[in-house]
Amino acid sequence: LVVMEGYHWRFHPVARRVKRVLQDGRFLGRISSMKMRFNLFDPKAFLKTPTGQKARIKLLDRWCYAIDTIRFALDREAVLKVDSARFTDVSLEANLTAVFPGGFVEIPISIEVDKTKLEIPSWDLSVDGSRHKVFVKNIGHPYVYHHMEITEVKTNKTKTIQAYGDGETTFEHQLNAFAAAIRGGEGAQEGLAGRLADSKAGVAGDEEVWPSLASAEANMKLVDEVFRKGGQDVLQSIQP
Repeated sequence: LVVMEGYHWRFHPVARRVKRVLQDGRFLGRISSMKMRFNLFDPKAFLKTPTGQKARIKLLDRWCYAIDTIRFALDREAVLKVDSARFTDVSLEANLTAVFPGGFVEIPISIEVDKTKLEIPSWDLSVDGSRHKVFVKNIGHPYVYHHMEITEVKTNKTKTIQAYGDGETTFEHQLNAFAAAIRGGEGAQEGLAGRLADSKAGVAGDEEVWPSLASAEANMKLVDEVFRKGGQDVLQSIQP
């Protein structure tokens, strides 16, 4: 039995809607840059700054999701390389480049993560395209609040979209998907209970909602590379 952390945020309707928009090249145009900002205040880290491996683990709980969000939003053929990374206590600033097959298209990506900023929690994705710009507020916990702003470059007009569904949390969506997979049948093939209803509501289905073993491994390789670029030791496995 293989048990994985399924990145619960992927299972919410808004995640698949965002992916559909970002992968529509005719709508978005050529992507010129992406930015991921993940600031979720941690009172313990604010009052007592952790050090050593404990600090790296506490911060990793944030930016591993930032890495996954970028990879989920981009085409599966895109390869991410880490250009630079800078760690400060429990914050991270990293610059990556997404390279597509043939090397003709490269997209600069920036990631900002901080656990000690006193501000409204943010798990925000910004994407600049030649035809439209997309900003997604709180893609990680959209059941609490979220919105997606789509701005047409030519007219500078902005449209705001939300996809709350029936109000289920990302964890409930994930649990429903797991239960459907265990039961088998049509629910498992769809990958998510209610996915057909989502499609009728204009939310694209996505076979990558379930993280594959290969995708999880690729995420962790990027995690290791960010540590190396930031002058940090790679986290070692600890046997129980």
